[in-house]
Amino acid sequence: MVAWKKSRSRIGRHEIHVPQFAEGCRRLRETVREVQGCVVLDGEGIEKYVDELLAEGRNRRYIETLLNHRHLRMLLSSFDYDEAERWTHEDLVEIVEVYGAMVERELSKRFPDKRFVVEIEAETDEDGDEDFRVTCFQISDSVAE
Repeated sequence: MVAWKKSRSRIGRHEIHVPQFAEGCRRLRETVREVQGCVVLDGEGIEKYVDELLAEGRNRRYIETLLNHRHLRMLLSSFDYDEAERWTHEDLVEIVEVYGAMVERELSKRFPDKRFVVEIEAETDEDGDEDFRVTCFQISDSVAE
């Protein structure tokens, strides 16, 4: 469960005012699915890859963490470059928090019997550019996960 509950109220505002964000919300709703017990954010054509990872002995947590991480730069690639250049650190934090809350909301709606962790991490690349990563995975009482 994410700690940024205030972000839930901002999801609708972003969906209305930023067309690319609304598109991202729509795509997330359409592509989240369960494959071999793994909940993946983008399940289109992923079945074979999940099967291969399971055959290698990878567990659900590994697979979901690998497949369910999104970099903010990738999420924002459809935005106008000049507009994105004007965004402040605070703007980026708000966008990534809203995206994390959106993921948490969608997972809770689609899989009410499952529990998830949605993590947000800040990263700085070798050029000093800041990026954020959103990762989600199921949690359970099973040690094997």
